[in-house]
Amino acid sequence: MSRRRRLQIAVSGSFKDYTCNPYTILGHHVAQRILPLINEKPMAIEELSAELDLPEDMIKEHIEKMLSCRYVEEVQADSKTLYKPAFTILTLEDQRRLQPLIEELSSDIATVVAESMPKVREAIKQVRCIKAGYELPQTEYIVVVAYTLNLLASKALRDEGYVIEYKDMPGGSFIVSALEEGLVDLEDEWTWGNFDQYGEYVFASYGKAEIPWKVRSVFPDIAWFWKRVVGQSKVNKWVERIGDILFELIDGSLPIRELASRLQIDEIDLIRDLHILDDLEYVSIVGSGENTRVELAAPIFSRSDIKLIREAAKAICQGVVATLREKYSKIEDTYSKLSPARNGIDLSEALNAIYMLTRIMASRKLIEMEVVKKPPIRRDGEEYTTWVAKVPWQDHL
Repeated sequence: MSRRRRLQIAVSGSFKDYTCNPYTILGHHVAQRILPLINEKPMAIEELSAELDLPEDMIKEHIEKMLSCRYVEEVQADSKTLYKPAFTILTLEDQRRLQPLIEELSSDIATVVAESMPKVREAIKQVRCIKAGYELPQTEYIVVVAYTLNLLASKALRDEGYVIEYKDMPGGSFIVSALEEGLVDLEDEWTWGNFDQYGEYVFASYGKAEIPWKVRSVFPDIAWFWKRVVGQSKVNKWVERIGDILFELIDGSLPIRELASRLQIDEIDLIRDLHILDDLEYVSIVGSGENTRVELAAPIFSRSDIKLIREAAKAICQGVVATLREKYSKIEDTYSKLSPARNGIDLSEALNAIYMLTRIMASRKLIEMEVVKKPPIRRDGEEYTTWVAKVPWQDHL
């Protein structure tokens, strides 16, 4: 039997808890051996035990856990209970079949973005913190890749009925996909975002990181970590105060004392927060003594800024939808030959993984074409960017 490669897990959506954490459950070495087999054909526990030379009790334990989390489903055949995946698994052969299609889609999308960049850049010039004189080159990546290709284009595809946003799952609302390693290295290629609302502020990060469940050295990851220690209420109050500090700097740098006075907070409390924000690369502290000032090092967006970004993104989103519409019969034909289609996974669910691969490829092309710059390497050694918006989450989309 040929050696089977590891399945790389990708998730889009949100978790309520981690009882069915797909990275843990599907990443377990026993599940990793079961899934490729049942992806080829539905199998019974006894068959899996014989094929893998593992005890039936062990196989049953992992099947039952995946079944309870809705990662596998039962199939009845010849009076036997068989099991098959209930999510998209793209084998190496599937990925090779998809490669020409993804190359074509990503090239078309990269062209649409490149043609839209003059309008995007004009919109960015009107963003409040940029207009104030801040030089924040990561803003183009945030607007084009994080907001437009990731959030807004995905929403446009959902609105047109091409993809589903999520499935209600035990432990949250999300969609799971898996790629057999060997062709695409998700740990190196996958760009993903974290977003969360604290009072009036949405804190966000987007880009690469070593592993998807690693705590990034930014908000909201830090808040998610500490709320398990001190409770959500205290953490929310602290992060809202962080948002107030950052938003006060949107129109230009300020001396420490003036910033404290505007916020009506103690200078020592402010200094503590500013040192954290400096370490996390949200602000820069410049000068010394009475001339010490604080300036933004990451973009802060107002409600009008998000409206500008949405308007600038419209042409790109329309282009993404038009590209899929034009190529949809080819997508359907290619998909019909893939293992998730054989396992009864609807194309609207599998397109989450296919669009993810397309977006990765399109983003890479845009960086290679120097249409946008990739995010800077941060102090934690990872490649991602961060920002804050004083806008409710629902108004971003």
